[in-house]
Amino acid sequence: MPLEYNLDGKLKTLSPVLREHRVWFGAVLRAAFYPDSAGPIETPKSLLPWLAEIKSENVFDVERLNQLQEVHDKLHAAGAALANAGSPDGKPDVALLESLTSLIEDFATRLDELEKECLLEGMGIDALTGLRSRRALVKDLKKELERFARNGKQFTVAIARIDEYKRIFDAFGDEKAKEYVVLVAGLIKKSMRGFDDAYVFEEDKFVLCLKQSEVQGGLAALERLRHELEEENVIINLGDSKMPLTMSCCVAEPQPDEKVDELLKNLDDDLGSTDHEGDTVLQYYEVSPLERYVQTADE
Repeated sequence: MPLEYNLDGKLKTLSPVLREHRVWFGAVLRAAFYPDSAGPIETPKSLLPWLAEIKSENVFDVERLNQLQEVHDKLHAAGAALANAGSPDGKPDVALLESLTSLIEDFATRLDELEKECLLEGMGIDALTGLRSRRALVKDLKKELERFARNGKQFTVAIARIDEYKRIFDAFGDEKAKEYVVLVAGLIKKSMRGFDDAYVFEEDKFVLCLKQSEVQGGLAALERLRHELEEENVIINLGDSKMPLTMSCCVAEPQPDEKVDELLKNLDDDLGSTDHEGDTVLQYYEVSPLERYVQTADE
């Protein structure tokens, strides 16, 4: 089933969640301030099944979904506490009211962000970086390979990784680490030609599709990215040490009959197999195992 159809269905299922919670919120307030006239409170139950299903599809960041679920659970607990507080003068503890109000605002904001992310993902756009999404990557590379097979228009694929990303994540946490991801994504956009495409592959990895280009053209594109990163001169302070923000990459010329999944796996494996340390910017270039074989066979 196409991704766009799946996400459209998921978005339609998500849309009623906030409406249900607004009705629930009103019922909680009535129970808290006018208990004698309040009816039964129907607790919304639509979000948790939605979250369970969307988590299984690995479309969105699981940590963000877990955070939404945590806010959801706290919201319902706060609602129950306020509704059951009871008071002879009809004025429940203001702290309970403020807690519930804060949580419903947080919950609504997170739902709104998730809806926007669904829409962007359906269009093949990564919400965090503005680059193309991983789901779009496979579809687009298949088209490029088909075009190459039809008319012989060579293209180059590169994978680029932020060095020491786990160390950055462990030192600063998810939010700060993602700031570096966004920064690098912006530099990728600046360094690419208008008709090339860039994708988020993993949290710390990007794939570049450089059209009408052989390996040397791909290396030239990566050199432009190296220059942009060097000009940015980002120094990461780890407390007892400092290090520059650097990247490593691997580039290859796909063959017309190559499988997309194998191409991406080969590139990723090559990048992961190097034992270099990230002490210079984009210092590692290599071609995929298939490309090495082709070069050897042509000699």
